[in-house]
Amino acid sequence: MALIDNRWQRTIMLCAMYFAQGLPWGFMVTALIAYLTDVYGINDTQAGRLTAIVIMPWTFKLVWAPLIDTMTIRSMGRRRPWIIGAELMMALSLLGILYMGDLSDNLTLLGWMFFLHNCFASLQDVATDALAVDILPPVEQGRVNGLMWGSKLMGKAIGSIGMAMIIYSWGLSAAVLVQFFLLLLIMLFPLLMVERPGEKRLPWSAVRQQSFPTPNHAIVTPDEVGATGSENQNRPTQAVASNETRSKSVPVVADSASSLRNPIDVLIDLKRGFSIITTFAFLLYGSFHVVGWGIVEVVHKTLYTQQLGWNYVTLSQISGYAVFFEMAGALLGGYIADRFGRRKVIVVGFGTYGLLAIIFGAFPQLWDDNWFAAGYLLLNPGALAFGAVGFLSMGMRISWTQASASMFTIYMTLSNVGHFIGNSIVGPLRNNYSFSYEQTFLLAGLAMVIPLVFLVVVKPGEVDQRKAEVGVFVCHLEMLSHSRRSISALRDGLTVFHANEPSVPYYRFLYIAVGKKYYWLSRRRVSDEELAMVIHDPRVELHVLHVDKSSAGFSELDRRQREEIALVPFGLTADFIGQGLGKWFLQWTIDKA
Repeated sequence: MALIDNRWQRTIMLCAMYFAQGLPWGFMVTALIAYLTDVYGINDTQAGRLTAIVIMPWTFKLVWAPLIDTMTIRSMGRRRPWIIGAELMMALSLLGILYMGDLSDNLTLLGWMFFLHNCFASLQDVATDALAVDILPPVEQGRVNGLMWGSKLMGKAIGSIGMAMIIYSWGLSAAVLVQFFLLLLIMLFPLLMVERPGEKRLPWSAVRQQSFPTPNHAIVTPDEVGATGSENQNRPTQAVASNETRSKSVPVVADSASSLRNPIDVLIDLKRGFSIITTFAFLLYGSFHVVGWGIVEVVHKTLYTQQLGWNYVTLSQISGYAVFFEMAGALLGGYIADRFGRRKVIVVGFGTYGLLAIIFGAFPQLWDDNWFAAGYLLLNPGALAFGAVGFLSMGMRISWTQASASMFTIYMTLSNVGHFIGNSIVGPLRNNYSFSYEQTFLLAGLAMVIPLVFLVVVKPGEVDQRKAEVGVFVCHLEMLSHSRRSISALRDGLTVFHANEPSVPYYRFLYIAVGKKYYWLSRRRVSDEELAMVIHDPRVELHVLHVDKSSAGFSELDRRQREEIALVPFGLTADFIGQGLGKWFLQWTIDKA
């Protein structure tokens, strides 16, 4: 089964890719820097410069995004070829580091080797984010982003705790070797999973043939459609069930699908995407919102190892244990973002991170108390993760046009630029402008809090309105034969009612409850009189799914066209998505037709 058809497979795939990003991040930014500051005594400027070299390739995402949107090996999918290629080059770069031996005493060469590795890691990140934008329906974005971020943090914990212990016991080369083998294991996920039905695992693989369309695919178009309703997040879709008995087997995605897109078209879409206040304000916010994080990330290592007397193993272990707070923050942030709003999560998470830095900087007399110093290391990553999930989810939510993947990547790239700036200015602040540790933490806190003012004008509804103004494209999918498939109900309490001549307000209630998040507009634009003529026609049937007496979704069968039965619209309400009800209700509707 393809990623677009299976929620668990796409969740596992995306989480595995984010774990692969977190592992070298924890190793390079935490374990390695702590090791060098403790054993080799590098100063703030050297630590900041080395961290910035590691972070710098992540600013290249601005280049990767349009490239990924314009070129691919289409028979393998839109994003998988880039993910597989990037991971292969990540593995080869690690082999290069192993070949050179222990580079601990050559900071310049060590930094540039990790720079090369992170060039490919950033490419993999862009391709993974683009895949997430393509295959995640809006109702899954908050929750799955939380799981993705949690997976990244798990990789970060292993990279910081595990790699620090390996360095201590067997040296730097052994830590790199372990990461190489872990990366090979992770590569199996993109190699074995496909994005959409009919795509190849590798360019020379045979195309899998299947009957088209099956019930799982009656609503899903190969390239651009979400998975939860017949009018989806980008445009309405119409499925037509024919009474004809013809059947044929075809690949769902043809080999001849275009692997290239005109870069000018991508740039035009990007210009239109950022032409509204919401997206432009979020772009500005993304440029500055983690500068404070970049400052804290560097300065706390020299503070703890050179002034407070911690060794690099202890610092790496405490930073690694903080992953549990980070994971809790990420998962909680994902849940709250879906339920109560992404902007609230961003403000609470990043605002708390900034306040913690201000409090820490305001009480230097408590730094020698282990409960205070360790508590700060444990708590502030949780706040950061909470806000970061909201940021990721909001970025996906307001990325639109056919270059939505590039838009999302630009948000992430500018975030990395701000992070890079934060890393880079620690040395000048501390060594050139004689900032004390207290002043540096206070500045970092303010740098996290002040940019939050941009969020006042970030309103996702403005994006929805602009989408409606741009217009929609209607796809017609034809089912040529009955699938003859039987699907058992996964729970008790399921009932389907035939709503005979439903009232217009009741119909509009169902229509909005199911389709609001997917921009269903066609029936909302017609007058009550026009709508009544359609839904009160005896050849039009409205079937409402109830779960324990609660409305969970509906389907509409239109028999007004001779020898055809049109299924439009069809969908579930948000509270009942992800429970396996869609397959059962769709099959019920097909059997009814």
